[in-house]
Amino acid sequence: MSPLTGTTTNTATDSTTPPAPALTPTSPRRSPRIQQKKPKQLLTPKNSRAMQKHRINKLAVSDFVKHEFKRATSWYARELKKTDGKSSYEIARLVKREYDGIGPHPATIRRYVKENLAGMSPLKPGVKGDVFPSVFSSLCAAFESYVRIQQLNWRQGEITLKKLAA
Repeated sequence: MSPLTGTTTNTATDSTTPPAPALTPTSPRRSPRIQQKKPKQLLTPKNSRAMQKHRINKLAVSDFVKHEFKRATSWYARELKKTDGKSSYEIARLVKREYDGIGPHPATIRRYVKENLAGMSPLKPGVKGDVFPSVFSSLCAAFESYVRIQQLNWRQGEITLKKLAA
């Protein structure tokens, strides 16, 4: 007899059903229609433990932004191949809905697809350097040979960052 309900149960004749399988979370790449929640920025005092938490949180947020950016640009590149595909404005709106209000501007989506950068992480802001790759590689080779010559001449202690800086 159950003390809570006051009913008697016969365990010999009762058939128990197996428990339902637990729902497993799916990857965002497999089910893109599930709304992704942006990791929250945590405000904490800046001691060493808090700074480590801040770094981990910042990494999670940047990974989240990169993933939504890659999703938007690759989606727009696929839609361009279709005859009745979606515009960049529609894709930006859908990505923002999917990723909790975070998403690139439609012009940014168009620019990245036009420059064949679809599905890549966002580029760093700013102007690219004006040093040509051939000049950079020759400077690296010259520096390596300089360090080897200094090591052969037993001048290891004299090579410091202050002396190598221009």
